[in-house]
Amino acid sequence: PRTGIQGSSPCLQLPADQVLNSGAVIFHGGFDQQGCPLVVFPAEEQSKLTTDLAKEDVVSFIKYFLYLHNKYQEKESLISVVLDLRQATLTAAKSIGEALLLLEQCKRTIKTIYVIQSKKKDVHKHLLKVLGLSPSKKYNSAPYKQCVLLKEVCELYNYIDRSQLTAALGGYLVYCHRSWVQFIKEIDAFVKEFFSVVHRLPS
Repeated sequence: PRTGIQGSSPCLQLPADQVLNSGAVIFHGGFDQQGCPLVVFPAEEQSKLTTDLAKEDVVSFIKYFLYLHNKYQEKESLISVVLDLRQATLTAAKSIGEALLLLEQCKRTIKTIYVIQSKKKDVHKHLLKVLGLSPSKKYNSAPYKQCVLLKEVCELYNYIDRSQLTAALGGYLVYCHRSWVQFIKEIDAFVKEFFSVVHRLPS
């Protein structure tokens, strides 16, 4: 039987609490000017990508919430990704890059990647390799069709209205991650209970 918020895709389960609560990757409801939903890797939580989460966790998180977004749309949407790498460590940059490569392996999911670049040479060099913008023996990937490299966060506003960005990126979208997690879990529990009752009804 089909249970949970995933409906017709039983393989898509609500991510584990550790993944949801981490805040290392968020789907906060904002959109870029192309109309693509935004997936953001907040700078202040990037260390958790190397200690608490595997790249598979990041991929399952994005797939799940993109599925929910697309479920009632006439046309499936791709995502746009915002990477704030200004203070990122090389390890965190590697974790993000490898997660995005894994996400794209089975099916194209990303429309545009907006990168606020690091001033650290090793991070910048690695990023170019992962994105296919410079030669790499390890990352044999084609360049992303749209990759926007930004030197300053204010340049991001040419592509994403500030009303669609959180305060950490200079925007004014009100977003509380803890409240978002609580809401998502309550909705998931409600839908599971609904389907449980429906399946117990006589046919």
